[in-house]
Amino acid sequence: DRAAELLELPDGMLFPGQKQENLIALYRERGDFGDKDKTEKLLSRPEDQESISIERRMPSGRTLMSTSIKRPSGGSVVTYTDITPIKQREADLAVAEERLSSVIATMDQGVVVFGPPENGLRTIEMCSDRSAELLELPDSVMFAGQNHRDLFEFFRKRAEFGSDHDPEELFSHSEDRTSISLERTLPSGRIVLSTSILRPPGGCVVTHTDITLLKRREAELAAAVEQAELADRA
Repeated sequence: DRAAELLELPDGMLFPGQKQENLIALYRERGDFGDKDKTEKLLSRPEDQESISIERRMPSGRTLMSTSIKRPSGGSVVTYTDITPIKQREADLAVAEERLSSVIATMDQGVVVFGPPENGLRTIEMCSDRSAELLELPDSVMFAGQNHRDLFEFFRKRAEFGSDHDPEELFSHSEDRTSISLERTLPSGRIVLSTSILRPPGGCVVTHTDITLLKRREAELAAAVEQAELADRA
């Protein structure tokens, strides 16, 4: 009964002895699978394939995962799972990511999102064009899918963190230290403040801010104070 309910079949349509072609005709008529070829694909699995799964959209809007499993004695068992909530979450997440990408693209700061570490490596999940611009990086160095080890090795070769710091420090978070900031001087002389903020479940967001003008003003202020002190001593 649950199968007929999930498949939204008319009363009396699903019963022992029902012919497969009658069900296929109904599925095609309703367009459950979108692509007509998928209907027969589910029910005519190749001999060397133990199982096959196909998503289908029901007339009500419900999304089902139909899985056909080969039986040792011949024939198959088809299971139906309502995955509507999962598909809705995926759609909501896609919308949220699109909105986030739009916001990131308009920020003056550069933003790079790293995933949680896997086998000692973190992977870039998202990065803004502004990040590559601020950090003076070629497209071949910073991109979604790049691992942090190769990226940080590029930073080390340019010695932009100086001799006192290493880029790995950006990932040295702890319960008491969820935000880490390091200054770096790029080959052009630009000074960038990189701030890594821990995010659940172990990833982090790194922002890059051009503080060249701020550092220049700090230096000018320090020089002015020194000149004033010298004048007072004279």
